[in-house]
Amino acid sequence: MKTLKNLIPILVTIFASCGAIKLTYDYKSRSLTWPRSYNLRIYVGEFKETSDSVFGEMELIGTEHNLKNVFVIEPRDFLRRAFIKEIQNSNLFPLARNEEEADIVLQGTLDKFYVNFKIHKIPQQPNGLEYKFNTEGWIKATMYVYQKGQLIYKINAKSEIKDKGEMFLFGHWEDMVRDELDRMLQPMIFAVMDSIETFLSRR
Repeated sequence: MKTLKNLIPILVTIFASCGAIKLTYDYKSRSLTWPRSYNLRIYVGEFKETSDSVFGEMELIGTEHNLKNVFVIEPRDFLRRAFIKEIQNSNLFPLARNEEEADIVLQGTLDKFYVNFKIHKIPQQPNGLEYKFNTEGWIKATMYVYQKGQLIYKINAKSEIKDKGEMFLFGHWEDMVRDELDRMLQPMIFAVMDSIETFLSRR
């Protein structure tokens, strides 16, 4: 009986460390003005995945039991929605409501996505900070631009992040993760849009 009581905290720790957490992610776009704008209506179509690796790991270090959790971003079309939001806030293209009324169609394949958040608990600081974090992650995608059903341009896109910061409460880790994901996605999205703009300007 005593052995069973001793096993319960261990089993709880193992279960907590192996459990997956779903993260609802809503990309925050930045207003960006491009040197040229196009009357071509763009439709952001389907984004496929080549693997089931759209997830991150979160490690909490410095507590009684160091925990490691996996979190999954839901819904799975987060990259497509990020492109839509960024295009909506730019002057580059007007968005089409469907593929039929679009002049060009943007589709993509998410080849790799991984991010790790290592959160260190530190002694209580005079300014109230309790945790420091380190972020490391990368994303790779292949983008395709179609016109009248024909592939006219292909882009290999990628972005990485290596960041660190501080936060007050571990309970608000979701906001920190969302901000870090924005930092990771924005350079790639801007690079893709800039590449498309350059391609169209030379046609």
